[in-house]
Amino acid sequence: MSIESPYSAEPKASPPLVQRTASSALALLSGGLHACVRALLTLPDQDIASAIELVKVSVYYVLEQPIQLQALRECLQKALGDGPPVTATFIPLPRLNDNQQVVCDAYFLTNRAKMPERVARLEGAPIAETTTARVVDGLRCGELAWCSGQIGLLEQDGTSVTEQTRQTLNKLSRTLELMGLSAAQVVKFNTWRAPPPSQQDYTQAAKLRFDWLSATDAAVTGITVPLSLHEANALIQIEVWAHADTTRQRLYPEDHWHWPSPTPYAQGVSVGRWVFVGGQAALDAGGAVLSPQSYAEQRTITLQYVAAVLKQAGASESDCLARLEYHTSARTSPSREATQVPVVHLAYPNQLIEVDAIAWR
Repeated sequence: MSIESPYSAEPKASPPLVQRTASSALALLSGGLHACVRALLTLPDQDIASAIELVKVSVYYVLEQPIQLQALRECLQKALGDGPPVTATFIPLPRLNDNQQVVCDAYFLTNRAKMPERVARLEGAPIAETTTARVVDGLRCGELAWCSGQIGLLEQDGTSVTEQTRQTLNKLSRTLELMGLSAAQVVKFNTWRAPPPSQQDYTQAAKLRFDWLSATDAAVTGITVPLSLHEANALIQIEVWAHADTTRQRLYPEDHWHWPSPTPYAQGVSVGRWVFVGGQAALDAGGAVLSPQSYAEQRTITLQYVAAVLKQAGASESDCLARLEYHTSARTSPSREATQVPVVHLAYPNQLIEVDAIAWR
């Protein structure tokens, strides 16, 4: 068992959001989840423990065989026990570092008890049906909200990523609506997708995402997972963060990298005191990968891009509350400043790292 608390060495005064990470090498998924949750919820500082509460957890796990999302949520529900609602996303991977089987990336909110809450539970969604279920489809605390990772499957067309994307976005829209929000208020849009059956299918699915995000400048991170997601033939999973304030600043610094093909995405968004940085990569203005053979150089370039997006919003790296690094390198230097997740490959050939971040100015 290992646990990391990014930013714990020099914590900011009363940060509104706390990121903590735990991992387990236990082969049994249920045992690994229990071990991670126990570590995450055991805080050494009682003053901190009494001030923060879990609101979201991302579970990265080594996939041995397809498993239903409902079963995963029920497993996490048992590990969490009774308590206030949380959102959850489960991401299957072929491997994790150091023979780990489960990595939990968790987010805790400060003074949650003082905030008005709204909970969203979708009818027919893969979640416990009782209103006391702790793992929910959506959770809003004050101005911030989270939607659990959603998938879409059609019985008559289980291989179409286009239709799965359509269903998934519809679920997210309903979840946001139950919390008094809409797609226009999304600030962070995270996608995990298996390789699409065809380029045409991928292009059509991407257009659906572009259209859904057309009213917002959300920070976007997209990761390819070389496996079906949970159930067999599940090809895409999406989760979102939202903020009630629709007044926001689109972040796209000059001399920044660009996607190889035109997209409506921003590099980040600033709303209130929050700054959300989308997945950054070591690409140039034409979308070509820089330093394709060097993980260290790509990481340096990528973190410089993160800093540039933060700077445009009037923030700096010292304002970061959370950072997530996806990498394809088999071995990386451990970081106390980020959760590190290994993947087989990223969006572009020879891309070795992608980083996103959340800051509070």
